[in-house]
Amino acid sequence: MFAFKRLNIPRTYNFSFGHNYVNYMQKVNLSQFSRKKFDLFNRKQEFDLLTTKFSSNTPEIHVILGPSDSGKTTLVRQVVQNGNFNPLFIDLRNSSGILLLRDIRSEFQNFFESIFIKPKTKLETVNKLDYKLLKKISSSLPNLSYWKNHNIPPPILVIDEANKLFEEYKTLFKAFLSWLKLIIQNNQFHVVLTSSEPFFLDWMEYCRYT
Repeated sequence: MFAFKRLNIPRTYNFSFGHNYVNYMQKVNLSQFSRKKFDLFNRKQEFDLLTTKFSSNTPEIHVILGPSDSGKTTLVRQVVQNGNFNPLFIDLRNSSGILLLRDIRSEFQNFFESIFIKPKTKLETVNKLDYKLLKKISSSLPNLSYWKNHNIPPPILVIDEANKLFEEYKTLFKAFLSWLKLIIQNNQFHVVLTSSEPFFLDWMEYCRYT
């Protein structure tokens, strides 16, 4: 049985975490929240809700929190694989900083090739923590309306266990958040971050001021 009983969309940090909750956050600038509560009784309702959120014409950062092995990643995968999306998956459970950049490069390179778009600059193989790769990717992508106008499923980036990046590579985590903010500001694609760390949102907020 699916473990999640409720899904919260918080606007403030005055909310609690527990094993029977999923905390779902969507925001553009990592500073403003809206608070709602949805009582979820089955997976179909959760599936439909996330499909609607991920299909919005306004890209956002979606953070989904839940205990390990509770089914949050499985649900997200089902949504993006069955919906009108071009999902790009990054699993950080057994990854590192350089591997993250390599995975991002690989996913986007495959995506560009699949839709016959040539990046404006070559996405070179990553052998070091070179943050220029992230800017090259964002500069090569059109905004979200392009995909819909050309009837192409838009990309959606899914990072599993995104907290691992903060725990091990804080500098890269800050650069990554800055890149995500740029992606959202440019109205390019939705981003989904899953985490089993209940304080992950606090870590994101912390990185804004350090």
